Amino acid sequence: MQFRKGFFMVLVSMTIIVLGLFSFRAQDPSETSEYPFLHLNKTPDVLSKFFKPISAKPNLVFIVVESLGRSYSGPNASQGDFTPFLDSLMPHSLYWENFLSGAGRTFGVVPSLFGSCPFAENGFLDMGDKMPSHLSLINILRQSGYYTSFYYGSEANFDNMEMFIKKDSIDRIIQKKDFGTGYEKMPANKEGFSWGYGDKDLFRKMLEVNTPVIDKPRLDILLTLSNHSPYLIQDQKYCTDKAAAMLRKMPFKEEKKKDLTQYLQYYSTVLYSDDAIRGFINAYKKRPEYANTIFIITGDHRMPEIPIITKIDRFHVPFMIFSPLIKTPRSFKSISTHLDVTPSLMAFLNRIPGIKKPKYVSWVGSGIDTFKAFRNVHSVAMMPYKGSLSEYLDGLYFLSGEQLFDIYPSMDIEPTTNEAKKASLKGMLNAFALKNKKACTNNKLYPDSLLKIR
Repeated sequence: MQFRKGFFMVLVSMTIIVLGLFSFRAQDPSETSEYPFLHLNKTPDVLSKFFKPISAKPNLVFIVVESLGRSYSGPNASQGDFTPFLDSLMPHSLYWENFLSGAGRTFGVVPSLFGSCPFAENGFLDMGDKMPSHLSLINILRQSGYYTSFYYGSEANFDNMEMFIKKDSIDRIIQKKDFGTGYEKMPANKEGFSWGYGDKDLFRKMLEVNTPVIDKPRLDILLTLSNHSPYLIQDQKYCTDKAAAMLRKMPFKEEKKKDLTQYLQYYSTVLYSDDAIRGFINAYKKRPEYANTIFIITGDHRMPEIPIITKIDRFHVPFMIFSPLIKTPRSFKSISTHLDVTPSLMAFLNRIPGIKKPKYVSWVGSGIDTFKAFRNVHSVAMMPYKGSLSEYLDGLYFLSGEQLFDIYPSMDIEPTTNEAKKASLKGMLNAFALKNKKACTNNKLYPDSLLKIR
């Protein structure tokens, strides 16, 4: 009798263990704390309503402009508007005038824009070959039949960008060593150093390697270079003279115009980049794939050489989506960030047959806001410099170090003494920092078992 009772108890215990294991395996992975950023992919599709019906997979062309800040691009730019061509696209585009980068330098743009990744300790890319497994726009679209490419006039290993995109299984990388004859590097500085090839050569190279057209939908990423120190370009005098002429006609007081004159060299490169984009878009319009192409244009961060007026100004960049597929152009004053781009683009593309949709994602961003009036629905950390996870955006409050600011519709900010709100944002930043550290140092951003989307 005692034996039977003991056997029964062992059987019950084994049954509980088996059921427990089954329960663990069946558990929603987003309900565990092992992967702190993992969650169900529920980003709403807010973009489709602005587009014509799309049945075939569209081409995506990202133009990421080095150091293109909102304070010198677009209507009411505080330091003067020096992007006439981009301005001409706005009435035909979806344009966000209050967009923010995730980081204050180039190290943050690739993981933020294409992976909605956290920042690790010194930027996601700084982790090198220890970068956590992740889903990105690159590897999702590649699994969906896209041909993926990255173009850069300098060395793609800058800030470990090449390692990131190779980890995402990108198909092709075109960088400085691949340009060959017929292309001219940017003028060298006094020490004889040149970063590589300027924007006009970059765009020309992209069109050259894509002739004839690849018979697949494409994701093309172009990161420009001309808008970078030492700010030397082939057409320097022409662009400087043009910038000076434009400045004279701007509705600023003469005292301010005189002050802005000292930055003409920097404005000349902004004009050069804008003209390079003009040539590229106009050339692309003659290609058969143009009718099914979506262009996404933004800056990676704001130029530091032109004085940064406020703490948030460093992150303030233009953002627009331009395409012949847009049926309802619109301008938005609501705030969003680079971290929101991949979530929204995937929600938009998921409606198209053949695009794979991950059930779970670890994206930090929650999607672009298409509310027309000024507001902010996002709550997100930002990194101005490598190793400085010191900024946090929540609603119309911005925390920078120990100072809390109110954000106004002009994107000006003013210090506020709201101690309760300051404590709240500091708590949010600290909570994010803990999740950021756990996910990045332990490769717990995204499970390897989910990287292949079924």
